[in-house]
Amino acid sequence: MGLGCTELSSRRKLQKANKLFKNGEFAFCPDKTTGCLTSLDCWYKGDDGKWNTLSEVKGQGVPGKKEGVCKSRMLDLYEQSIKLTPKLKVGRYNTIIAYHKMFRAGNTSKENRHYGVKAIEHLNIYLQDEPDHPMFIKLRTRLLMDLGMYDQAMAYWKEQHKKDPSNIEVIHKIASINLQAKRWEKGIEWLEKEVLAAKEVPRKVLILTDIGERCFSRLHKKREVRHEERLKYADLGLHSVQRILALDDLRLGPRSRAHNLAYRLYQQRSVAHGASWAQTSDLAPYYGHFHEFTRLNKLVQAAAKAKREREEREKKEAGDTEGAGKE
Repeated sequence: MGLGCTELSSRRKLQKANKLFKNGEFAFCPDKTTGCLTSLDCWYKGDDGKWNTLSEVKGQGVPGKKEGVCKSRMLDLYEQSIKLTPKLKVGRYNTIIAYHKMFRAGNTSKENRHYGVKAIEHLNIYLQDEPDHPMFIKLRTRLLMDLGMYDQAMAYWKEQHKKDPSNIEVIHKIASINLQAKRWEKGIEWLEKEVLAAKEVPRKVLILTDIGERCFSRLHKKREVRHEERLKYADLGLHSVQRILALDDLRLGPRSRAHNLAYRLYQQRSVAHGASWAQTSDLAPYYGHFHEFTRLNKLVQAAAKAKREREEREKKEAGDTEGAGKE
């Protein structure tokens, strides 16, 4: 068979797979009485000719799962197409989308992991020729994180950081991966780098608030976080708040939310002290931030109310003007 015939055969298989994907016919089970190995929804064609999933007939006598019964026709066709023409980009592209469609984040079955790993394998090959494909770069990172392969997800972004150390989006991605991997201190370290890289005040406020809120969430775990560790997290969060309040051109809303975060952190910090006199030393600034938050929040609400009234008035005036024009 010549090269032209090989590519023709490959494209026909690709078209068949695309049709199955479009119709939602991801897998095939011979009849309603047969289960499948995977814990994902297994598709089968019922007596009425319609495609259904096993989850739709739960409680209707579906027996236990049988290994090897469920076979994905769609994925088989995609793989056959790629085998015939490995350089055909559209085939690889559609195969990635199909495996991603089958994958379910949080599902721990071997079959589900297989779908994720296969998607990553094809992504690695595709990105060799298209290294700057934004959607697939993002998808690869997401799949690696969902599969718990954090070091592999990190490797790409660390390489990008070496090329452009000031790129704030890259720094943010590294921080996110560390935090999802429960490497808390590393994550905070990269968030601090993001603060330094941020040029605009709103972005700095957003990151510093994120650090403060994460510290507050840690302090909520009273049984896990105690004594000196509580003081460490509380002080880290309060330091972030202080930096927010020290920023120039800080608007009323962010300033109000910063005081709200501060009084909550002081309240949690006071729990670290055993003696009542020590608790009082933290409750004093707590009340100060609480009253300031209350005052600023009233101003924020008043400003929002005035804005709504102004918009309603302008809308009414515009309507009256339009009505007068028609007359």
